[in-house]
Amino acid sequence: MASNNAPEFRSWLRVLLRADETIDTLGYEESYVIQLYETWERYSRDGYGRDCGFDTGIFISLLTDPDLLVASRAAKCLAGSAQNALLQIVPKLAVELQRVSGLDAYPIVGEPCKTILSNTLSSLYGDMCPGWLSYRTSEYDGDESNEEVYEMYREQQELWLPVIKYIDFQDNTAQQVMDMLATLKSHSGELPFTQQETDMWDIEKIDPNQLKLDL
Repeated sequence: MASNNAPEFRSWLRVLLRADETIDTLGYEESYVIQLYETWERYSRDGYGRDCGFDTGIFISLLTDPDLLVASRAAKCLAGSAQNALLQIVPKLAVELQRVSGLDAYPIVGEPCKTILSNTLSSLYGDMCPGWLSYRTSEYDGDESNEEVYEMYREQQELWLPVIKYIDFQDNTAQQVMDMLATLKSHSGELPFTQQETDMWDIEKIDPNQLKLDL
């Protein structure tokens, strides 16, 4: 097997993504791609075989693959193993796709972004049991800033605001993001959103064709 830094490995991984229908039918967690990485990780722990972490850079490079199937499956893999990296690259990806081919980024990253948001909301609020936010606010008396919650608010704000400005989800995804941010901010001890903030985030979506960034 070629090194993960070699062009041959990228080409091989591209072929695997093109062939691995389980990414779409069963989800990334059950796909052959993740099983392969888990196998390499076990071998590495045993002291032989491929010393491997998730190849975030290669998957990011495949987001602009001319084959939409490869690009969308690369995005799903990133959503499963490197979600922050995917969210951070979305604005540049949207600009690059529009500049090079006139394509919208939504078919590639839309559903993976929704998956990340769903997982984030479940982590914050909980499903069958209390989530992260419940534990971080259960002993908070509201008299001073809750630093942990505020840090989470700032992190999610920095990740998500560019995404919802560049991607038109055509559903309530952007509103879910804003509701999440408002909840985090309210539990952090910070003042509620100002009208200026609300107006700023309510502007029209950015047209990627008006900007140029290097991906």
